[in-house]
Amino acid sequence: MRSGFADARDGTSSTAARVHNEAMNERDRSVVIRKDTVGVELRTSSGSTEVGEVFLRPIDASSRAERLVDILAERAFVPLRQEDKLILFATPHIVWARVDLLAAIDELDPDAEDDATGVKAEVEVTLAHAPKLTGTLRYALPAQSRRLADYLERAPAFFPLRTGDWVYLVRLANVVSIRPIAEAR
Repeated sequence: MRSGFADARDGTSSTAARVHNEAMNERDRSVVIRKDTVGVELRTSSGSTEVGEVFLRPIDASSRAERLVDILAERAFVPLRQEDKLILFATPHIVWARVDLLAAIDELDPDAEDDATGVKAEVEVTLAHAPKLTGTLRYALPAQSRRLADYLERAPAFFPLRTGDWVYLVRLANVVSIRPIAEAR
């Protein structure tokens, strides 16, 4: 007795088989998760620097696009695709993530970038497990609390440090010290 589905033995097919296959293809498409990628370098507490891509959820009608800083803040492991493999890095052991400046526009604080009264501080950051970084911090805080120390007390787990070509998302827990070089308010 035949079930109405395609019989692989004799190559016949039926309407029921076609409907079943279309339903399976639609189901397969519905479980595909669209992701964008961003090229990134990760510096780990073991001293290695790993290069690859991180998958980000693209913008949709209900929310903004996912950013690398969101993944660093929300996930215990960061998936990094390298050529033909995927490596999961434990977020507490990431010292910094480095992204090309043009690709990292969304990683910057829009309030600080757009606020004419925001603070721009050139700093040297000494890290526990990596060489020093020199770059610019931009932040927007109320007038009575615009000191660098005020910002650092409120800084997110990974804060953006901008250099000429890169944005470093530096893990605050790995910072040994921050030395101000210049500050403009």
